[in-house]
Amino acid sequence: MQQRRLPVVSQPRLGPLCVQREKLLPASVGEENLPAGVHEEVGFLGDAQDLQENVDLVTRSVASVSADGVTDSDGVFYPADIILYATGFETDRFLWPMEIRGRAGHVLSQQWGIEPSAYLGITVPNFPNFYCMYGPGTNLAFGGSLIFNGECQIRYIMECLKTLLQSEAQSMECKESVHADYQRRFRELHARLIWEHDSIKTSYYQNADGKVTLLWPWKILDMWRWTKAVNSADYQFDK
Repeated sequence: MQQRRLPVVSQPRLGPLCVQREKLLPASVGEENLPAGVHEEVGFLGDAQDLQENVDLVTRSVASVSADGVTDSDGVFYPADIILYATGFETDRFLWPMEIRGRAGHVLSQQWGIEPSAYLGITVPNFPNFYCMYGPGTNLAFGGSLIFNGECQIRYIMECLKTLLQSEAQSMECKESVHADYQRRFRELHARLIWEHDSIKTSYYQNADGKVTLLWPWKILDMWRWTKAVNSADYQFDK
């Protein structure tokens, strides 16, 4: 196979790769003076000495894709045998494209709109006996383990099922007041964190209104503590 110049990133520490590194700085895309952590950290792959001769970092957008390569927004064509088409994320479209209907015909995607929310990232008013894994506001961007988060979530869900069975009710549903208080605290804390910083121009963490719905804003310990047991007073039970 013919060797191609691939638009990926190598190690920044050697002189010839300084230009590649400069392209990763916020100023190169018009986002100066951003606080640390606003965007995801960039990982560096492979050995610099092997890659520096056949690697380009292209920061321009893709204009078109053809059978034999990619053309960028400046009209420069890059021949390619393989294209990894990783275009980013729509982080406010949880559970899409499923249509989930709850009590009184409520449609989950319509209730959520562009600001999905769930109590503890797990359960939603108007949707009795419905639970999310890796739901709104449970992703991590500052360390920790999604596996640990998932373990906390499934433990809480199992406790909900146990509580429902012991109550002899047909359904249990998160109270709107409980969800509203949780969401108020979620929004107030995120408004003070770096992922909603005023200097951010583009971020897949944010929705169209500049609000973060994806990330857990509290400590990992809080997830563990808040999901250890179910408070029956948080729920409405229907026989």
